[in-house]
Amino acid sequence: MRTLITAIIALLFLTGCERTHQTVRLDVEPADILVSKDGGTFDIKVNGAADWVTDNTAHWISIRKDRGNASVIIDPNPGHERTRTINFRSGQSVAHLHITQEHSDTLSVSETQFHSGYRGAIFKTDVECYENWTAASSCGWIEVSPEEGTGPESVTISVSQSFEKEDRTGKVVFRSGERTVEVTVIQGPSPYIALEKDEVHIDGDGGVMHVLYLSNTEVSITTDDPWIRMIDIGTDEKKIAFEVLRNTAEARTGHVTVTSILDTDYHKTLTINQGEKIDHPAMWFEEGYLMDISEKGTYILHPVFEDMEDTRLIWSSDRQDIASVNQEGCVIVHTGGECTISARNTIHEVSASISLRIRLRATGIHIRLGDQDMEANPLAVRFPGESNPIRITMSPEDAYSGDVVCLSSDTYVASVDGMNIRFMNPGSATISVESLYQGIRKTFDILVLDNGTNTD
Repeated sequence: MRTLITAIIALLFLTGCERTHQTVRLDVEPADILVSKDGGTFDIKVNGAADWVTDNTAHWISIRKDRGNASVIIDPNPGHERTRTINFRSGQSVAHLHITQEHSDTLSVSETQFHSGYRGAIFKTDVECYENWTAASSCGWIEVSPEEGTGPESVTISVSQSFEKEDRTGKVVFRSGERTVEVTVIQGPSPYIALEKDEVHIDGDGGVMHVLYLSNTEVSITTDDPWIRMIDIGTDEKKIAFEVLRNTAEARTGHVTVTSILDTDYHKTLTINQGEKIDHPAMWFEEGYLMDISEKGTYILHPVFEDMEDTRLIWSSDRQDIASVNQEGCVIVHTGGECTISARNTIHEVSASISLRIRLRATGIHIRLGDQDMEANPLAVRFPGESNPIRITMSPEDAYSGDVVCLSSDTYVASVDGMNIRFMNPGSATISVESLYQGIRKTFDILVLDNGTNTD
């Protein structure tokens, strides 16, 4: 009996010990941590057991165990306020650590500059901010929506149409507390074309006419009337040049249109009024006032006669070395250049002339940089402060070379002035030599070595 009582007492003692182990209280001090946006390291005490573990899965929180205590490491916050509750466990006991980190004070936008055409545009930029912010336009032609917010948001910037002849620049200023960010908006000019006159008059004999114009953009000059022939004089001269052919019937009206390249819907129209046929001897060339020629060879001119019984002509060229002409109107082109072919009738005392613009096509282009043949050795090694001219030889040699341009891929390394290269700073660059007329483009490389001198 005594043995049985002893066993029961021992069992009760063991049971009591197990229950005491299960009810061990686990707690952490402090139980709440308020962390700034910058993050940091915080020491906490873990009371009640040393074999605790956590369920932390937050990427911005790290916990290091130090015997019975712990170090909580919080990363800097790049965004919204964030919170996390971390459970500490030991057996059946659980303690909670609450972490709250304040939001970032970031104020930024995804795009800080926009370029708009003159008709206006709508742009989007993303604001990153976690406090109250405002947005305000610096000018009346830019609108922003929304104008305020309390967190990250996509903002619309609306640019209205410009009627200015020059570029204009405005800003949208984002502000949060003492922090500001500016977005720049650059808007191109409205097309502008002004003609010296809107209407011209010419008699039935026709002829060559010029009308000045002003424009802040490149333009195209065209006509749909076959009796008006445009003369290409390039866009450097702000001049409309055209030939009005002789009229053989009633008075007529035609038009020349000057259209902006920037906006083909924008144009100005010049009206040409030509009088009726004039009955007197006259002649002109079917080919017109100007003839473009790109190849050597023989060309036949076709004179047109009006009210002339005797059509015998005396032909001449003012530059026989460039192009000669026989008495049948057969022109032989010898080389590139410009000359005038004339035909005169001595019976009726009338004459006609045609200008030949001979720009011969090339089959190749040869480049020399100073004394270096860039075909044989396409890499030029130079030093800062040196300079070399670029010499161009066309094949054939009398081919047109009037529009050859030279460009550098890096003007910090090598700058180009016309057809001369100055080597500025150590580095490498590619030089491009191009003729738009010929459709030929060639490149070569330069390497500028450091000689201890910096010309920048």
